[in-house]
Amino acid sequence: MTDEVQAPSAEDAAKMQQVAAAGTAAATEPGQTAAQATEKAKAAMKAERDRVQLKMSDEDIDQVAKRLSAVLTADLEARGAFDTPPDAVRPPTQPTVPEAPHNANPAEQPPQPPQKRTWAHKFMGYN
Repeated sequence: MTDEVQAPSAEDAAKMQQVAAAGTAAATEPGQTAAQATEKAKAAMKAERDRVQLKMSDEDIDQVAKRLSAVLTADLEARGAFDTPPDAVRPPTQPTVPEAPHNANPAEQPPQPPQKRTWAHKFMGYN
């Protein structure tokens, strides 16, 4: 007699996806080390396995969780998740004021602001 490996049924494949998704979600939580991520992934996968009633051994889950954690950590590292963040963008400390033109004579007065003129001022000579 030979042991034949059969492909899982569609129902079992869906259950495996749910177990893997639970492990992925637990492993990618922020603020944990790789060892913590592996342990959380194992616990989450075992809890999900029991919930969906998937026939999978603890040893298989341990192997999957270790591999999943290593793959996710490598992927996150390649994407720069562990790089130091860039400096925050900040406004200038003091607002910049445009400088006066260099060729202007300081003794000259600035031009007068425009004054309102009516029709009588324009055509009748009223000032």
